[in-house]
Amino acid sequence: MDPATGTVRDGSRLNKVLLLRLDPEGFDPETKERAADGVVAYSAVCVHTGCDVTDWHPDRQLLVCPCHYSTYDPKEGAKVLSGPAPRRLPA
Repeated sequence: MDPATGTVRDGSRLNKVLLLRLDPEGFDPETKERAADGVVAYSAVCVHTGCDVTDWHPDRQLLVCPCHYSTYDPKEGAKVLSGPAPRRLPA
């Protein structure tokens, strides 16, 4: 739902959400505060050019956009670690 207008965008590919269950002990304070039993949710649409964020690297617990390789850390509020993305994924 758009927070400003209250409009629900049904069926839009821009409504994809990533749900992850991780060990909350690794979360930064802000992420830990909004997580529910280690579950966090982020937009699955890359903020760089709108590609779907589909790659999960379980060894490093990082999300990666396959289009231009922006890398996000879900344990730190989906902060951008590398790549061209200008900001974190929305929570």
